[in-house]
Amino acid sequence: MYECFEVSITDKVAHVQLKRPDDLNTMVPAFWSELPAIVRQIDAERSARAIVISSTGKHFCAGMDLSVFSGGSGLATNGGATEIGRQRSHLFLMVQQLQDSVHVHSSRCACRCWQRSRAERSEERST
Repeated sequence: MYECFEVSITDKVAHVQLKRPDDLNTMVPAFWSELPAIVRQIDAERSARAIVISSTGKHFCAGMDLSVFSGGSGLATNGGATEIGRQRSHLFLMVQQLQDSVHVHSSRCACRCWQRSRAERSEERST
């Protein structure tokens, strides 16, 4: 259903798992639309009281994928501006939008959100 995430809900706990381990779970353009949509849906349906975010593979996430800054994504278009000041303004607004897509939705969500690292998951399994 999602390009970047697997979502499951058990006993009112949502498990949102990054599912692109071969690409180090980098944050591609789809990441920025899918994560807020997932959180909004869980919140709207009141299907979970908590959200656990985890990942697959060796790394939790290698950060922003360079494709976000190239090709047809919003950051690469400069908003059609030709003047350097307007291009920079467009970049600033796009970065804010990316930040808000995670922070605003998780802070407005009625449930609690946690992020577990691979090390924490390994520690849980060993105890």
